Amino acid sequence: MKVMREEIVKRDENENPVEIIKHYQCTYCKSKRATQFNISKKERDDYQQQEKTFGRNLKGIDVIKVEIHSGLHGKQLFEFQTLEEAQKFLEEFDLDKVA
Repeated sequence: MKVMREEIVKRDENENPVEIIKHYQCTYCKSKRATQFNISKKERDDYQQQEKTFGRNLKGIDVIKVEIHSGLHGKQLFEFQTLEEAQKFLEEFDLDKVA
């Protein structure tokens, strides 16, 4: 997927972008997709000083995010603290039961 264009959806009181939509197109099959993003106001130092919400596991992973896109059920995001939790979820995942 290649970003074809970005569209500003929402601005703050100072006219700075707050939300954007990125429009993608597959270079192989020409399929199109759009995803909305919130723009962070934090600087790099803010993230380094921020406490982590999940403890580090043995592999140095803070959080695992699985985002599932479906034409019928839309976009769903799942977060896990360990690789094992994510693997177990994916083994048992059934879109019809989640939606």
